[in-house]
Amino acid sequence: MLVAEDNEMNMLIMREMLSQAGLKIIEACNGKETLDKYHENSVDLILLDIHMPEMDGFEVTNSIREFEKNISKYTPIVAITADALKTDKEKCIRAGMDDYISKPYTNDTVMEVVIRMLAKYFDKKQIILK
Repeated sequence: MLVAEDNEMNMLIMREMLSQAGLKIIEACNGKETLDKYHENSVDLILLDIHMPEMDGFEVTNSIREFEKNISKYTPIVAITADALKTDKEKCIRAGMDDYISKPYTNDTVMEVVIRMLAKYFDKKQIILK
């Protein structure tokens, strides 16, 4: 799983949450690094902060979706943002993201979305969390 977050404290929280569930994460701290890590690794899910330096989450999502048009792969992308209006969620979905988590989030909220995305796109028998 690729986690893109430019705030060190938020990354630490996300790292702890996901690691405790037994998930392997790859970290990126800006939009450009997110794209680089996406292309260098095989990732099953991207948790993507919307407001990042160099490229925002919308630009990253657009680039990934354009790239995936030419290959037989689809990577679910979940937006993470402090923008908490219903219209913000709709904007993320229209931009090609699969789901949305608003900050501040809880462990339960993050894990619910992660499990739902993994179950939707992967064989449920292969999903084992601690």
